[in-house]
Amino acid sequence: MAEFLVNMQLHFPPETPGDFIARHYAQEAAAAQKYIRAGQITRLFRVPGTRNHVALWDVPDVQAIHDAYTNFPMFRWMTVDVKPLCTNPNDPGTPYAGCDGLMFTWRDLNRYYTAHLTGQPGDGHGHGEGETVILDDTPGAVISIHKHPGSAFPEEFHLMAGDVKVAEIGPDENLHGESKAPGYIDFLAEWDGVPVHWLKVKSRVAADNRVLHPDYNAALNAPRAKF
Repeated sequence: MAEFLVNMQLHFPPETPGDFIARHYAQEAAAAQKYIRAGQITRLFRVPGTRNHVALWDVPDVQAIHDAYTNFPMFRWMTVDVKPLCTNPNDPGTPYAGCDGLMFTWRDLNRYYTAHLTGQPGDGHGHGEGETVILDDTPGAVISIHKHPGSAFPEEFHLMAGDVKVAEIGPDENLHGESKAPGYIDFLAEWDGVPVHWLKVKSRVAADNRVLHPDYNAALNAPRAKF
């Protein structure tokens, strides 16, 4: 997969009726959901003072972007500029490159944690008291989870990416045992005074936990791009 920065500008004729434009905006938003849910549009920004947007796409090649935009309802009024991107080693938000096969539903987090406590093969690194489960140790991009038994939220998982806390995930109080979804996911905007840039990990957690999908089965069966 490769990342592309797309700058889209709209040019409706001045005499275009307002209801016509509003109807097309609604159709456009609905059409974009297909690419957001598939993880192809990873970020989407509005250009201040306009209805133009800047989008970050993660797709195999630029043909996928061409095919998408030419099928959008407002394509005839668009000007689209596409720039390929490459990784900068100094980028604090460099995408994580491991844990391709992992899932982050409440059920799966509990399974990883239980395996760690019982010492099952392949459960992570170290056992101790089981407070921390390291899921992957790709250099510079460790993913770990841990609970806080002595806190006000003893069942809450803290999802860490390296030394940065990405999210706090708590159970659904109406579900017990093999719970399939969390009751809440608190994605952190910053951690220890530093902005949290682990956007692809956050997107993966959201996709696995009904944030981007209407129900659990839809999230479970949705295609996921490797990251």
